[in-house]
Amino acid sequence: MIQYHDILDLQAIQTLWNREVGFIYPIADDVFLRNVTSYPNKWVLGAYDDDTLVGFIITKTSNDSLLPAYLDRGWISLFYVAKKYRHQGIGSTLLSGGEASLEGKNEILIGSDLFNFFPGVPTDFDNLTDVWLTKRGYFGSRSTHDMFCANIMEYPIKNMNMSFSVATKEDEKGIIELLKTFSDRWAHEGIRYFEAGGTGHEYVIAKHEGKVIAFARTNDRSFPYGGYNITWHARFINLGGIGPLGVHKSYQGRGLGSDIVIYALREMKKRGMIEVMIDWTGLVTFYQQFGFEVWKTYKYMSKKA
Repeated sequence: MIQYHDILDLQAIQTLWNREVGFIYPIADDVFLRNVTSYPNKWVLGAYDDDTLVGFIITKTSNDSLLPAYLDRGWISLFYVAKKYRHQGIGSTLLSGGEASLEGKNEILIGSDLFNFFPGVPTDFDNLTDVWLTKRGYFGSRSTHDMFCANIMEYPIKNMNMSFSVATKEDEKGIIELLKTFSDRWAHEGIRYFEAGGTGHEYVIAKHEGKVIAFARTNDRSFPYGGYNITWHARFINLGGIGPLGVHKSYQGRGLGSDIVIYALREMKKRGMIEVMIDWTGLVTFYQQFGFEVWKTYKYMSKKA
């Protein structure tokens, strides 16, 4: 008989997931620590056959004042039922419990949470997960992609009148100010990055007359709170990540977006990265010019409360 209760041994989640899905989406210890164990505002429900975990759901909320647009949202971060135990209503029961934990939120999103595993529903889970969720009231909109490059090439920078560099702590204010012009979430991630001891090493920037006018986040495993784009590093030889990135609106239309990608790729190569991931993007054609191909595709899905 299946029983449902809180998961006291969180590592059992990682073990179950990696045993069944780790060949394609392996969760490394550092990623599990960052996304689950250390995340404060989470709720976890497990399905057990005797003492054996056979399914689980992890939901998240945020009470961070830096994210006003996200305050009334809840996220389903990770959700799985062991293959042997499917078609018994376990998934539906777990989902109902997860939704109940997010009562009072205006919207529930699949993935895209803070310190997320997925930006949406992976389309390679037999391409059935989105159908199952649709039957339970979730709406699927557009798709997004992770893009991958395993052959880092050198490209010329066009705007040589700009100053390109790896950021330092002194650039913190300029970076945060620029991030705020794009996204509350990007600004939140930048502020929390510096608060956690970031030195600027994970950002490359372009300056004009001393002002930060373009940026790209460059992730590797040297910093414990790396971005989503290196989440699946256990599957690769030495994975680095680029993104998010942006150019100040006053400087757009000059090719600076391409230049900051080029400089970020140079930095990745300098750090010894073998592969590079661009995460959570719809700009497929733009990144293809630098040798990137679509690695995974995800479908945005959500449910209004």
